[in-house]
Amino acid sequence: METPSTKNGQANGHILLVEDNADLNQLLVFLLSQAGHQVTAVGRSADALQQMSAQSFDLFLLGRIDQDRGGLSLCKQLRQSRLNKPIVIYSTAALFSDQQEGIKAGATAYLVKPEDLFNVGQIASDLLIKQPATPYIRAA
Repeated sequence: METPSTKNGQANGHILLVEDNADLNQLLVFLLSQAGHQVTAVGRSADALQQMSAQSFDLFLLGRIDQDRGGLSLCKQLRQSRLNKPIVIYSTAALFSDQQEGIKAGATAYLVKPEDLFNVGQIASDLLIKQPATPYIRAA
């Protein structure tokens, strides 16, 4: 099994980003790249599944996209096929019940837009170094 590389004490991995908002997708790619990660970005769950068949990833960052299969559905599918990889849901749905729904779907962490935006690179690095025993939920 491949492990993410480490640079300056941070883990640097290959991240699959699934975000349907093109501007946010581009900003997240920039922020994750600045943190040292390699990022493959797609806008739909179907494209994510296609990328997964072509290459391997160390972490998955999923927006709660409403079109096609949606982020929660993709999260469930990923958890069934890649039990050892961190899955992060990044959403505007900030209620505790929304966060619990994401964790129940199999997410390792649930981040809230836009509050966690500038921390996403560090959070990804932290998750790549050591996955938490309990899921990470940002306190609203």
